[in-house]
Amino acid sequence: MHWQLHIASQPFRSIFILPGKPAQLAVSETRQKIRFYDLVSGVHYLDMELDLKLLDHDSPEERREALNQLKAPNGMFLPVVEFQDRRVHTTMDGSLRLIQGAGLILEIDDQTLPLDISPEPTVVAVDLDRDLGTIAALTDDHVLYVYQQQTRINTILLEDDLPVRVFIKAGGNEIVLVYPEKICLLDMKGRIVCQRDLHYTIGPVVLSPAGNWLAVADADYQLIRLYNQELVPVRQQHAVDLITTARQLQLFTNIPAPAAPISALDITDSGVLAFGMAGVLCVAQVEMLTELPQTRPLL
Repeated sequence: MHWQLHIASQPFRSIFILPGKPAQLAVSETRQKIRFYDLVSGVHYLDMELDLKLLDHDSPEERREALNQLKAPNGMFLPVVEFQDRRVHTTMDGSLRLIQGAGLILEIDDQTLPLDISPEPTVVAVDLDRDLGTIAALTDDHVLYVYQQQTRINTILLEDDLPVRVFIKAGGNEIVLVYPEKICLLDMKGRIVCQRDLHYTIGPVVLSPAGNWLAVADADYQLIRLYNQELVPVRQQHAVDLITTARQLQLFTNIPAPAAPISALDITDSGVLAFGMAGVLCVAQVEMLTELPQTRPLL
């Protein structure tokens, strides 16, 4: 599985790999339109136009019904959908939604429940365990809140600089914090399990659902760097190399300039990687990235 397709004239806002039969890709370069492709073949299914004012509808029933339609052609709910000033995170079965604005609102079993975050700070990063409904929310006053659905189970004060991304592993047992200069793995009590210093400018970052892979775009050299569960760097490759060697789904295509930024990416636990670069969508497998030498214990 290794193909590329030039589909846009501008960088992508998001790329999501959606499991199912068949597995599909949801790709968007604007908030208003999402395109769906077959993950294996790259065949285009359809485009979805979004009502960016959907969350402002007066009728809760109409809004809830419209949100229930935000599915891929294979029937899977979209993980995250951007509206005008809010984002909606949805579990795999669609039974729980987290609405992210300045604060957080949980919708579950037809109930609307504001999460108990102090009213002063602003939520800057959120992740949702799509299986169990565990939530990690980071505020701009350096506090990390952890919820099991609507119940707050921990509050962690972070002493370092403010992270730029937060991820929670499926099963809700560990959290990954991405800082400009390092990556930290925490247990659910906030204790550091391991950390890795970074010596490059980070671009888009994504954690596979169970945390098997952390994919980081190196914004200095347009490399895709892969880390394992212990945050050890294990593979890397220039994004343009993956595009150049991929099967072209069009007769004529433009190869991005090597310095073009990586704009979005996603990765599965099994190692299927999808990324966007200058309007080109590329799907590859982790085995196609160069393996990095690892230190070995002395005998």
